[in-house]
Amino acid sequence: AALHDRVQVIESRAAIGGGSLPTQTLASFALAMPSSHPQQLARRLRLASQPVVPRVEDGVVVIDARTVLRDEDDALLATLRDVLAVEG
Repeated sequence: AALHDRVQVIESRAAIGGGSLPTQTLASFALAMPSSHPQQLARRLRLASQPVVPRVEDGVVVIDARTVLRDEDDALLATLRDVLAVEG
C-alpha cells in the first residue's frame, strides 16, 4: 500500500513539557498510523536506522509534527516507507 493509504494527518495536542507546565498542551497536528500491532510498529520505528520516537494512543501509532524539524521531513518519510513496507 502507498504511504498516503497508511498514514493520516490528524489534529492532536502536544505536551509542552514537564517542570512548571506538566499538564499544559498546544494544538498540533500528527501523523497517525492505525495498526493491528501498534506496539510492534512503534518499536520498529524506534529501532530504524533513522529512529523515530512515536507514541501509541488508542491502538494508533502517532508522530507529533512538533517533534519533527523541517530538515527531517525526507528522513522521516523514508523511515515510514521502510518500516510500513515490512508491516505490509
